[in-house]
Amino acid sequence: HELKTKLARLHGVSAEQLTLGNGSNDILVLVAEAFLTPDLEAVYSQYAFAVYPIAVHATGATCRSVAALPAGAAMAYGHDLTAMRAAITERTRLVFIANPNNPTGTYVEPQDLLRFIRSMPRSALVVLDEAYFEYARSIPLQNGIDWLDECPNLVIVRTFAKAYGLAGLRIGYAVSHPEVADMLNRIRQPFNVSSVALAAAAAALDDPEHVAHTVAVAISERVRVATVLRQRG
Repeated sequence: HELKTKLARLHGVSAEQLTLGNGSNDILVLVAEAFLTPDLEAVYSQYAFAVYPIAVHATGATCRSVAALPAGAAMAYGHDLTAMRAAITERTRLVFIANPNNPTGTYVEPQDLLRFIRSMPRSALVVLDEAYFEYARSIPLQNGIDWLDECPNLVIVRTFAKAYGLAGLRIGYAVSHPEVADMLNRIRQPFNVSSVALAAAAAALDDPEHVAHTVAVAISERVRVATVLRQRG
């Protein structure tokens, strides 16, 4: 209750829109379990988070991996939204998008992503994985939570594993339409998140200065490593 209350206040949503998971990995599995069956399909980009196909395969559903943008593209190896939209059929129930993406470090411009989500059939949910949301800084990036009122078929996935440094404690969450959250919470294991993880996440939300500092360190290292790599060709 304490963590959900703090998250609801932070994001300007209701507690009924939240689902807590054993890391965001757990959330991805819950979404697949709730909305996929062996006769349905899920779509994701070629170079996306490895858990997407794992979660889909576990349900017996069909994985549709869409070729990423080519090496010569402005956003090489990033999501090809046009090709992903073309891959969606009447059997598609989930579309996974990580923005920014792991492991390629690519991203989709907010206006292009929103246009893509608006084009979805009512029968398909877009799972927008924002695990690296806090690291955007100078990169133009969406806050998917702001789109939920317009897009009820959108599920935003966040984690405490990255910027908050709680990866080993396993705590993440989804923000979605209340009816979607209700579906996820019906199949969620009742003790999927430990009391230690709940307490740590609640405490982390009370210390934004520390999070800002650790993000700044990560970004400065990102710039330093990229510079050295460029120098070495």
